[in-house]
Amino acid sequence: MGAEDIPWQPTVGGGNFDGKSGGERGIPPKVTVMPLTDTAIRSASSGQKATKLADGAGLYLLVSPTGGKWWRFDYRFEGKRKTLSMGVY
Repeated sequence: MGAEDIPWQPTVGGGNFDGKSGGERGIPPKVTVMPLTDTAIRSASSGQKATKLADGAGLYLLVSPTGGKWWRFDYRFEGKRKTLSMGVY
């Protein structure tokens, strides 16, 4: 089984997936991210700017300065970054 037979799995980190960085054949290196806990989300607060709390594989919680919390998912489609809003917490 060669590197071309390994199905791509979304991971956090890695940068650009064009084969020039992030490992052999553009497969990003795996980085372990601890999933967000209910306690961490409830106690999360933002300063003067919105902050992102990563949950892994492109999913994150956006915390606004006013206290709003939204689930967002970042992905790439045809080489462009896209963001999908998944709902509120």
